[in-house]
Amino acid sequence: MYLSPKLEASVQLATITEICGQLKISRTSFYRLARHPGFPSAIRFGRRMVRYRIAEVMSFLTRDQSKPVQPLTNQVVY
Repeated sequence: MYLSPKLEASVQLATITEICGQLKISRTSFYRLARHPGFPSAIRFGRRMVRYRIAEVMSFLTRDQSKPVQPLTNQVVY
């Protein structure tokens, strides 16, 4: 099946490890980021296989900078 390059780019999926490597962040930082409202939903293939649409994650990170990600209010500080 042939997909146009634009469509193919919009459906590419990545693991949490791949996204963390691309963004140079830890898994903990990724999970903290994923808790923010508006972060793209995970796509699950069974109980343990989780993927995210790369285009949606990048869109979330590069959205309008006049609306920064709000800090979470229920974080526990040790």
